[in-house]
Order: sequence, then structure tokens, then C-alpha cells
Amino acid sequence: MTTIRKRKGVEICCASASSHSANADEIPVARQALNTLIASGNKNPSLDEVIECAGREHGVRLSKAEVARQLDGHRQGHSGTSARAHDASGKAAEASDRVRNTTETDDPAELHACAQTAHEEAARAHMKAWIYHGRAADYHKGKVLNQSAALNEPEDDESAE
Repeated sequence: MTTIRKRKGVEICCASASSHSANADEIPVARQALNTLIASGNKNPSLDEVIECAGREHGVRLSKAEVARQLDGHRQGHSGTSARAHDASGKAAEASDRVRNTTETDDPAELHACAQTAHEEAARAHMKAWIYHGRAADYHKGKVLNQSAALNEPEDDESAE
């Protein structure tokens, strides 16, 4: 059974049918609709066709902007390392927004400290992604040269930095 729920604002996702894990990755409705259209032989569907399919298959009406965001957002953070960097950037942006939209009851120093921490975490996550992508480039270069190569994502712990 497909479960539709809101996550991160207006992003509408369905649980992946291929996984039975409680922490299963979720596939955006627009991506599922696109996959359905491609599987049916439409190799290059328009945004309008994706919107129509999402409505028909999932009972969800999406805007063109939301479809485009979901399809583009699917690429961002495809690897675990990139996903963590993308998520950390979002948290840093939210922290900066809280600073910009401060009210009289907010403590500016506390908000700035939270924003600083969020940006530092984003910088660390992006550094790990940068390292990973550099290693991935070397891996693919080795494969082009028919060399044996292995590629693993960086460890999550701080000792991997």
C-alpha cells in the first residue's frame, strides 16, 4: 500500500515499494510518476504529463514548480555523503532564516550561535562530499585506464576527516 505524507514543507513522498525497512528511502511522487511514464514507453515526458500521471496514480495535484523541484531534488544527495551535505546546507539556511526573522523575544546571540554551528556542520559535510567526489573522479579515471579500483564513501565518524 502506498503511503502519501508531507515532509519538509510541501514535498510529497511515497514509501519505496522495494524496501521493507522502517527507515526506507522515500521516492517523491513526481519521480514515481516520471518512472511510470518512462516504463510505459514515454521516454521524455513533459512536466504536464508528470502532473497528470501524479494526479491519476496518486491522487495528488502538483504544480510545475513542485514537479521540477522534486525531480531536481532527487539528484541532490544521491549518494549518502552528498545527501548529508545537502541536508546540512538546508539546516544552515533555516538557521540563517531564523536569524533574519528574529523577534523581540528571541536572543540574537543564541540564534547566531545556532546558525554558526549549522554552517560549520554544513562545511564539514561538504568537505566530506568533496573528498568523496575527488576519490570518485580518481576511481573513474582508473577505470578508464583499465586499472583495478575501489570506491567507498567516507566514514561518518570524525576520525575519517
